[in-house]
Amino acid sequence: MNKYRRNLIGILCSIVILIGISSCFNNKPEQNPRTLPTSLNKLYPPVSGTEPVWLNHMKELAYPYEGIMIDVKENQLNLAIEHFNKMKALYQEVSHLVPEWTKLFPQEPIERLGKALKSGKIDEIQAAYDVLGRVCFDCHIENLPKVQHKYAWGQFHLLLVSDNLTNDIIKFSQYMKFMGMSLTAVSIDLEEGQVEQARKHFKDFNARFNNLESVCKNCHRKKDPETGISKVIKRKYFVDENIQTQVALLGQLIETDQPDIIKIKQVSDEIATDSCYKCHLVHVPATYSRYKWNEH
Repeated sequence: MNKYRRNLIGILCSIVILIGISSCFNNKPEQNPRTLPTSLNKLYPPVSGTEPVWLNHMKELAYPYEGIMIDVKENQLNLAIEHFNKMKALYQEVSHLVPEWTKLFPQEPIERLGKALKSGKIDEIQAAYDVLGRVCFDCHIENLPKVQHKYAWGQFHLLLVSDNLTNDIIKFSQYMKFMGMSLTAVSIDLEEGQVEQARKHFKDFNARFNNLESVCKNCHRKKDPETGISKVIKRKYFVDENIQTQVALLGQLIETDQPDIIKIKQVSDEIATDSCYKCHLVHVPATYSRYKWNEH
C-alpha cells in the first residue's frame, strides 16, 4: 500500500469516526460527575443575551491582577495596591456568580497577597502572587476546556443542511460522509479501472465541496457593532481559494485521456490533509468532548 493510499484511508477513517459519533447520541454515556454547573448557563448566550457574561468577568479580573505585577516591577507599590483592591472586589463578586464554584475562589491566597503588598517585600509579593495565580490555573485546567467547548462551539449533531445534489435536508454529518466517500471513491475506482465512475464521484465531491462554503457561513458570521448587521467571516483555509485550486486540479487530472493515478492520489491526499483533516483538528475535539461530558 503506497503512502498516498494509506494517508487517504487514514483521512477517511477520521471522517467515519466523526460521522459515527452522530449515531451514538441516542446511546448516552454514563454521566460524568464533573460536568459544568447548570447555573453557568445564565452567564452565556443565549440565556445571558448576546454577551458571554462569565468570560467578560474573567477578563475584568485578569486586568488588575496583571496590573499588580506590572506596577511591582516598576517599583510603584502604591499603584500595585490600588490594582489589588480592584481585583479583590471583583474576585469577591465573581466568586458568587456560580454557586457551585464558590469554593474554587479561596480567600487565603488573596489575603496573603494583600499582606505581602503592604510589607513591600518583593520576594513575599512574588510568592503570594504565584500562589493566587495557581488558584486561577487549577480552575482553568479543570474547567476552561469544557466551558469553551460547550459555549464557544456549535452543536454539530443539531446542524441540518440542504444537500445540493439531492435537495434533501440532511444532517451535516451525513453531508460530510457523502463528501469523504466520494473523494476516496475517485482513487478506488481508478485503481479498479472504472474511469467513468471515478469521474462521476469527483463531480459529486466537487459539487458538495463548492457548496460547503455556504454551509460554513451558517456559523462563521459576526455582527457589525455599529450596524448590528451579521456579516460573513471569510474563510482563510479549509474551503478557501488554495483548496479550491487543488480541487480544480484534481478535476483536470481525472478528465485526461489516461488519468495519472499516482498524481491523482497525491492531490487527493493534499485535499484530505489540508482541508478535511485540519478542519477536524479544530472542530472534532469540541464535538467529542461534549459527547464525553454528556453536554450535547
